[in-house]
Amino acid sequence: MGYTHYWRISSATDWQKTWPQLVLDARLIIEAADVPLTKYGTKSGREGEPEISDQAIYLNGDYKSHESFILEPETTKFSFCKTARKQYDIVVSSILLRASQLAGTAISVSSDGTWDRDWKPAQRLVKELWPEEE
Repeated sequence: MGYTHYWRISSATDWQKTWPQLVLDARLIIEAADVPLTKYGTKSGREGEPEISDQAIYLNGDYKSHESFILEPETTKFSFCKTARKQYDIVVSSILLRASQLAGTAISVSSDGTWDRDWKPAQRLVKELWPEEE
């Protein structure tokens, strides 16, 4: 086991409406977080650029990777990503937090972490980028 974030998409229609904005916002999160990222995590280093597109948000930590974070617009399934609290966790948790803000009840997000402690970095980053939203 490891430190893990979980999510489920409950409304494909609402989720797909949210997706274009989430892709734009994920790019802003990645830029603001300034964390080395790759698409596939390996111990030897970089394996492709993160994918932030109409088809998927697909990323992992560069050199300090764990499981790849894969979020897609065409899904209504349960999914998860074990980050083991590695450096790229702030990117994963910030994207999930922003997805929740944009999609509302179309996505449910949970985590092994606590809102008041483990999610603070993501809360700060998202608040910095979108101060008017909660």
